[in-house]
Amino acid sequence: MLIKKLGEFQIEDIDELKSLDKHYWNKPSDFKDLIQGEPDMKYLPSQIEIKSKSYHCRTLLINVLRRQYASFDPDWVDSILQPLASERCFAITCAHQANLLGGPLYWWYKIAHTIALAREATRLFPDYQFVPIYYCGSEDHDFEEVSSVNLFGKRISWRSSEEGSVGRMSVEGLQAAISEVKSLFMNDPEGILRVDEIDKLLTNSADYISFYRNLVHYFFRETPLIFFNPDDEQAKSAFTEYVNRELQDQMIFHQSQESVALLNSMGYQPQAHIRVLNQFYCKEHYRNGIYSDGHQFHTKDQKYQWSPEEIKEEIYTHPARFSPNVVMRPLYQELLLPTVVFVGGGAEMAYWLQLKSVFDAQGSPYPILWRRFSAIIFSSGILDKMLKLGVQWDKAFLKIHLLQQYYLEGHSSILQRVQDTQVQLKKFLKEHHDQAGKFSPTFQQSLSADLTRLEQQIDKISQRILKEEKLQHESDLTKILKIKESLFPDGGLQERSESGIQYFLRYGHEFVENLISIANHETRFIALQILR
Repeated sequence: MLIKKLGEFQIEDIDELKSLDKHYWNKPSDFKDLIQGEPDMKYLPSQIEIKSKSYHCRTLLINVLRRQYASFDPDWVDSILQPLASERCFAITCAHQANLLGGPLYWWYKIAHTIALAREATRLFPDYQFVPIYYCGSEDHDFEEVSSVNLFGKRISWRSSEEGSVGRMSVEGLQAAISEVKSLFMNDPEGILRVDEIDKLLTNSADYISFYRNLVHYFFRETPLIFFNPDDEQAKSAFTEYVNRELQDQMIFHQSQESVALLNSMGYQPQAHIRVLNQFYCKEHYRNGIYSDGHQFHTKDQKYQWSPEEIKEEIYTHPARFSPNVVMRPLYQELLLPTVVFVGGGAEMAYWLQLKSVFDAQGSPYPILWRRFSAIIFSSGILDKMLKLGVQWDKAFLKIHLLQQYYLEGHSSILQRVQDTQVQLKKFLKEHHDQAGKFSPTFQQSLSADLTRLEQQIDKISQRILKEEKLQHESDLTKILKIKESLFPDGGLQERSESGIQYFLRYGHEFVENLISIANHETRFIALQILR
């Protein structure tokens, strides 16, 4: 075993999470008017029934996937796609951009949790099959967001002069990034071999989406994960009517208002900005938002312009040139995939919660929203240091000054006694202050002033002792600060900063298998220990 689960953190103690995220995680029933069913396996049968009645793209999906997997071994393709042919097969789906080498740790958690839930659902409901599907955001054009990865504190970047949808870009410049990664593993023979495997995948890839598909299947090759690229003309041909309604009637903008209003009534601002039109226009190395002045349509940069009739013809003639943005993507995704559960992070849950009224208006089934697990990975070295200092893993989320105070309280008998005395004295003084009112209001006021001054003096004494204790334990307090910084790079969550590739290159598929085995329907924010 490579990874050990230490336990779970209390969601309410994690200040780094947004309030909406914590609320949905802790009590999804409060969002009953914004969801179809709660993230609980008991809601799966009813979700299956709902999806079964409206899903009509099964044959189309299999044809699209077979074409996208044309370069893979046919027998292997048959093995992962065969279940989808059955009307009793449904998907547990996640979605993410095509980040360089997989990107941050939470990408690995998301996919691992998706695979784990598919396995668990199949076990609990043996009359059905459940396949994990990764919907890849290949059409994203935010190159800066996906082109870098952090390894051991070093930022490695893919440099390219191309523009437009990332998935359509060539692999030019990727070799240099992979060579940088390789240089960090010169003392790790197994790591070098794994980098060489990635290098071979790059050599055999015509464009970035081909490389990325190959890479994902290399990472998760022991699983039935299905990789879906939405940037596909045949797939988009099924979505043309939705695109036309969006451009002609501002469908998403108007139909989302009910869900947005419900969120506002709960005290939450929308996660994603819903534009009047939520479509991009794409050509080779070009992707730009579509706008309207009420008479004509145009791209944001005015490079392309259409009348209402012309853009309608363009939609039906060239469906691949139209791409949904982040708030319209869920509708496209759910039309194409037999999804019953969507697995995502806090931000994804937040913008999906804006869209229930859109799905209702379109008569489209809305999936169960399942918050992926989060984690902090502790190396054995870090844990040993913490234990030597008397700091337990579950204190990791304490603010640094509270964490240091916790340490001092455990290592200073004087400070603890002063603080205990302080509590007792304040209680004693309050009791006598309340009794003083029996004598006269004037006496009580005078006593109140005296007690305030006394409490201030006691606080000053306590702070002086704390200051002296800090000086006595300066070395250990510095160690605690460094531990905190290593667990929370740049003050943020580890999973959003550190990459998963650094663990994969060290430990191989065992890292992936352990993540999957740890995840289940109850897994939320966990502490993990790397045992070697």
